[in-house]
Amino acid sequence: MHDTAKEWAIIKPVVYQTTSQKFVICLDTMGQDREFTEDQRRFVLTTVLAFKKAWEQSEIRVMDNDVEIMMEL
Repeated sequence: MHDTAKEWAIIKPVVYQTTSQKFVICLDTMGQDREFTEDQRRFVLTTVLAFKKAWEQSEIRVMDNDVEIMMEL
């Protein structure tokens, strides 16, 4: 009896195909006729960057979940 072990090809994961998207964030003082302070602008930028990061992580989780579902079929 021959003990022949099957050698499996290494399957490397493919990088997700993505599309770059750009968004514009606008601020409004709602009629206060003033400029935003540097601290306010910095707060908005920090908040927007945190939202961007959370959104990207959510998208990756959804794509990973879709891949797992497809692999189970």
